Amino acid sequence: YSLYSVIFLNVLFTLTVLLAFSYAEKISSILLVGLAALNGMLLTGDLFNLFVFLEIASIAAYLIVASTKKFVAVFNYLVIATVGSSLYLLGIVLLYAQYGTLNMAAMSKAMQSGGVVSSIPIILIFIGLAVETKLVPMNGWVRGVLKDANPLTGPMVASVYAGVMLMVFGRIMSDVLVLNDSLKLVFSFVALVTIIAGEAAAFSGKKLREILLYSSVAQSGVAALLFINGIVAGAMLVVLGNVIVKFILFMIAGHMAASGTDDVEELRGIFKENPLNGLAFTISGLSLIGLPMFFGFAAKMNVLVNLFKAGLWWMPIVILVASLVEGAYVVRMLVVLWNPGNEGQLSTEAEKSRLVYPIKRIVCITTVLVSLCLVVLGFAPSQVVDKANEAAAGIENNIGVTTITEEGGNH
Repeated sequence: YSLYSVIFLNVLFTLTVLLAFSYAEKISSILLVGLAALNGMLLTGDLFNLFVFLEIASIAAYLIVASTKKFVAVFNYLVIATVGSSLYLLGIVLLYAQYGTLNMAAMSKAMQSGGVVSSIPIILIFIGLAVETKLVPMNGWVRGVLKDANPLTGPMVASVYAGVMLMVFGRIMSDVLVLNDSLKLVFSFVALVTIIAGEAAAFSGKKLREILLYSSVAQSGVAALLFINGIVAGAMLVVLGNVIVKFILFMIAGHMAASGTDDVEELRGIFKENPLNGLAFTISGLSLIGLPMFFGFAAKMNVLVNLFKAGLWWMPIVILVASLVEGAYVVRMLVVLWNPGNEGQLSTEAEKSRLVYPIKRIVCITTVLVSLCLVVLGFAPSQVVDKANEAAAGIENNIGVTTITEEGGNH
């Protein structure tokens, strides 16, 4: 489970730094500290060590975001995250008082054999982790941090940090803590509200980075919902697809904002002059909404099939409705960015946006190559699904994911 997470963390972290090196070279030491802390969060087997690494990663995140000069947003992030980490710390203190250990494996065994003494520590830990996983209403910091994201901070926060936090959340909720039916229902309701609120806000958004950040919130809600209900392998597929997509979308959106605006209407037809960017952006967007031939489709199809098999019929309905809303605003966004003219009118060169944005050829080529991975995985998802099942096999309450083969069968 940790290896699965460590691989995508370090690959995407490296790509983000290399493709946004002009931003990264000024804060290289901070980035290295953040990378060490994120790896520590994924590899540790101790709840208190997790708190220490979480604090270090958070401090690095504050300084990374501060490079955008949006200090009010950074302060807001700092206050909310500090409250969240304090609640997490209080939760593990109460667990230690009850069970006498902070080792994750020992804690899981103690809670399963001795029963859950109190739900209060579990609720406190959930709230603390929900801040970093962007669950409503603990995500008040997200808009301020990501609406002005540059090519470094966008992918770093919305892809790298988000992926790590979700995988840590999944491990704690699925493999360490024991959730009774009441807690599962309450936590699932929080995730459900996150999905609805995120998709609604993204649908009504007018600016490119705002649409993407609210979409990221909704995707976090989907992954959290699956983790809470034991669909660990399925949640891992959702997280993997989301971190790849958000890496590409925020990288390109950050460069596009260098034109002076990220208002979608003002960027009308901008991909006509930047077809490689447009190709990568389009592939990622279509994978996000789960169109066939892309990895997003394979991940969602596997999740939906296995949710129905598990009898959790209401979750597929939520995910399908969310996908429809996603499809509406992503297609609308792609049409505007590719097409200079208004709907129902013949497009002319005069209607095309005159905005230009500087972007290096290496960025164009790399984002296209990474986006093509979504196509390759869409046609051959079985290897990734099998690895997710293998990674989640040690989770006590894991519900395995059946592989949907390319021929339409399963095994």
